[in-house]
Amino acid sequence: MGRTVQGRFISLLTPHGTGLNILGMTTPEQMPRLGGTLEWLAASVTAKPPSVNRQAIQALAGTWVLYQGGYRGGSSSTGSASHSHEETVVFDGQGSFQWQSSTSVSVTTPGYTGDAARATSDADRGTYTVVGSTLVMKGTKGQLVFDIQIEGNRLTAGGKTYLRN
Repeated sequence: MGRTVQGRFISLLTPHGTGLNILGMTTPEQMPRLGGTLEWLAASVTAKPPSVNRQAIQALAGTWVLYQGGYRGGSSSTGSASHSHEETVVFDGQGSFQWQSSTSVSVTTPGYTGDAARATSDADRGTYTVVGSTLVMKGTKGQLVFDIQIEGNRLTAGGKTYLRN
C-alpha cells in the first residue's frame, strides 16, 4: 500500500547565470521540520562567478562552418530530392559571435511539370563565454548552452561538427 508524502522544491538562481535546485520529500508529519531545514540550507548558499576558460574563448576565434546535405534519385521515372543545411558561426575571440543558417529542400516528381522547392534562413548575434568545456551563447533569441570539444580545425558542439573556414 502506498504512503502519502509531501515535497518542497527550492530553486536558486544566481546573478552569474548558474543555479541550484533543492528537493526534499518526507511524510506530512515531518514536513514542517524538513521545510525549515531546506530554508536554512537555501539561505546558506553563496555563489561565486564561474571560472571562465579564456583559452577556449580565444581558441574559438574565427569562422566555423557546418554543412549537411544529400541527394536521392535522379531518373525520369523516379524523380529526385535534395536537401542542404549550412550554419556559419563567427567568434571574435573576445566574447562576441554572429550566427547564420540556411536550409533548402528541392523535389522533382516525374510526370508533373516543374518541381517544388523551399529555402529558409535564420541569423542571430550576441555574446559568448566558455566555462570549463561548456559554451554559453546569449543572443537576441535567447541563451544556448553546449558542451564543446575543439580539436584542431574541428569544433563539436551540441552533437554537430563544425569545421574552421
